[in-house]
Amino acid sequence: EPGSPLLVRASFGTLLGAFITRAQQHRGEMALVIFELEGDKAVRESAGAADFERAIADLGRELRRRLRACDEIGRLGEAQIAAVLPGCDEPSLNLVAERLRVALEGAELSLGSRRVSPSLVMAAIPAPLGPASSAERALEELMQALDRARGAGSA
Repeated sequence: EPGSPLLVRASFGTLLGAFITRAQQHRGEMALVIFELEGDKAVRESAGAADFERAIADLGRELRRRLRACDEIGRLGEAQIAAVLPGCDEPSLNLVAERLRVALEGAELSLGSRRVSPSLVMAAIPAPLGPASSAERALEELMQALDRARGAGSA
């Protein structure tokens, strides 16, 4: 998206597929994390579409600053940002994801004349790397994890 550090969903999915293939070939590990801005519809309505889009781009920039150069981020939905973390093993995943969530919730986003700290729902999974793995399957599992996190009321 112009002016945004976020890949659009299709580009993110293509890149994720390449990461999965590479991890399978080299017996590597990787993880996926997704963040969703809570109350996104109310925020969009009160701030307006242009300010909301800038706030999502700001959130993406904040996430980009906290990731390694080899990590990639993309926008999966209206208020959803995902990251693929190559080389991130399962024991490290929850620690890394929680540090990212705390950092992002501590950031201030501009919504017109207001500055707000975002409230986020987060989910993190080790990437499925079996023989039948694909970007579509990985994203499906990530969205299911996000649904569970929403249902739990926390991540």
